[in-house]
Amino acid sequence: AVDIIVVIVQFLMLEEKVDFNVENTIKEIKKIVKAGLKEIVLSGINIGDFGYGHNETLAQLLENIELIDNLDRYRISSIEPNLLNDEILEIISK
Repeated sequence: AVDIIVVIVQFLMLEEKVDFNVENTIKEIKKIVKAGLKEIVLSGINIGDFGYGHNETLAQLLENIELIDNLDRYRISSIEPNLLNDEILEIISK
């Protein structure tokens, strides 16, 4: 059975960043968890720049993901090392 889903939270279109905000991304993750999946992978081009244009950050998204009941694990795919700041490191080290 499939128990992991990739949530693409950011993508590049016509050389212009298009991204989702924390609220909408959390709503989508909650739908996935409600459907019975226990693990997600956050992926996308420039994932470390999540929230660009909304005054939000990847760290804020991760803090909100941590609050989702019944989500056993999340992973971050292909984040650029220079975008791993102290705030993100603190959240994922818990």
